[in-house]
Amino acid sequence: MIKIFIQCRLNSSRLPGKALVTFFGTKIIERIILITKKTSFKKKIYLLTGSKNKNFKLLKIAKKHNIDIYFGNEQNVFKRYCDAINFFKIKPSSLIMRVTADNYLIQPKILNLLCRYIKNYDYVYVSPLSHFSGELFKLETFLKKIKKKKTSSNTKEHVTYNFRKIKNIKTKKLNWNLLGINHNSRITLDTPKDFELLKKIESKKLCKKI
Repeated sequence: MIKIFIQCRLNSSRLPGKALVTFFGTKIIERIILITKKTSFKKKIYLLTGSKNKNFKLLKIAKKHNIDIYFGNEQNVFKRYCDAINFFKIKPSSLIMRVTADNYLIQPKILNLLCRYIKNYDYVYVSPLSHFSGELFKLETFLKKIKKKKTSSNTKEHVTYNFRKIKNIKTKKLNWNLLGINHNSRITLDTPKDFELLKKIESKKLCKKI
């Protein structure tokens, strides 16, 4: 079983409340949850967010979709992950799929593809780090390797930043044009300018299905 960690918080400095923005009639965070549920592999889904007082609205959404939620460190996402792993007593032998609520065009087919390779690798992702995909890694290898290194500011924010740069882990990089998508394209929801692009996509009906 794969543990899917959806990271999301409402108190973003550049675009506050972005996870609650609607896209084709669905809140972004609910869209991401539905995308992960649409995958074909066996999984358990967790919503990892910041402090409870700042992200309380996400509790109702987690209950609605019957997934677990963890309120953790507001700024240090890496610590949030580690604390959630301990809180839910997730075994080191587990596989973790990292998904972010910023990437509203994540594709279920790509998440499924990541699973094909994880048996022979420690870490699987689309290179460059794609906004249409998540990342999949073996928790035991991740904890063993990353704890030996000083946690950088990039790792605190992006979790796998230092991990994917370690040379002696078995990494599978899927091609930048996987499934005919240009994974070099930056389509995410992080700034007001990104919000304008989201609304253009919606108004032109360029994406009707999850």
